[in-house]
Amino acid sequence: MLKIEPSVILRLDVEDLNVVVEQLVNRKFDLVVATNVFVHNDVFDQALALSNVGSMLRPCGFLLSNNAIIEPAS
Repeated sequence: MLKIEPSVILRLDVEDLNVVVEQLVNRKFDLVVATNVFVHNDVFDQALALSNVGSMLRPCGFLLSNNAIIEPAS
């Protein structure tokens, strides 16, 4: 559990988009929260979504997800 001060909450920049086919160009985020997102996609769409999310994260940014992501074989 985290306790977050209201002043921090008011500074959040929240976006709602389909990360499989959409990304925010020229926008970088410190944190992306993806709740029940990847579980609904096959491995190919998961790879597209992760690529899009990765392009929107700042260096050392975090992706928080509550489900397993299948990693393709190397």
